[in-house]
Amino acid sequence: MDSEKCSRRRLPKTTSPRLEIRENRSPNTRRRRRLAAAIVCAALPLMPALPAAAETEPRAVAALNRFLETVDTLEAEFRQRIHDADGVLLERARGSFALARPDRFVWHYRTPNEQILLADGERLWMYDLELEQATVSPLEESAGSPAMLLSGDAPVLESFDVESSFERDGLAWVRLVPKLEDADFRSVAIGFDDEGLPTELELVDGLDQTTRIEFSGIVVNEALDDDVFELDLPDEVDVIGAEG
Repeated sequence: MDSEKCSRRRLPKTTSPRLEIRENRSPNTRRRRRLAAAIVCAALPLMPALPAAAETEPRAVAALNRFLETVDTLEAEFRQRIHDADGVLLERARGSFALARPDRFVWHYRTPNEQILLADGERLWMYDLELEQATVSPLEESAGSPAMLLSGDAPVLESFDVESSFERDGLAWVRLVPKLEDADFRSVAIGFDDEGLPTELELVDGLDQTTRIEFSGIVVNEALDDDVFELDLPDEVDVIGAEG
């Protein structure tokens, strides 16, 4: 989470948000903001457990159940690709990801431009280091959105249906679709390896763009410091929205 670009300060809770919204200067930034809600749900494998599995359930569903029941924290590196509806590559990105139940996660994009998407247990932040701008909203206001899948308040099947399960590229996949008609994405597919770890995710949004994420160096159930999920901002950063 530390940035080498500037000195940092812990944003006090009494700071009033600034209302000026700067124009996005990068196509990557605009695309990242449009897809942010869908990308958040890439942490879906760490949600509360599904109902008890039937003996005949597919391998991917069984892997999802086992993983949900046993994982409290996760750290990993990720590579991300976004393709449009015609399969044209729009963006490549790399970064790191961490999650701790309940209500805390962080996606730290390092390339092609540095951005941080973070939930601290009460608020959801998106911090663009290039624009020197952060947006924030109470986490509870995201009820019914992909972000709230991380809250631990409800089972997966209250918000998703299991559409299918299949085998591909040596992984066992399960595809989930949101029950809400106005969701920011149409489906999320999770690929599990032979050890039961979620190593790939695919999200399809309402524009038929596909976000593919590959995890590596996955570490589960290691203790994470609280400051991993605390956002420190430089003095010059504009803060937009309510802190909750």
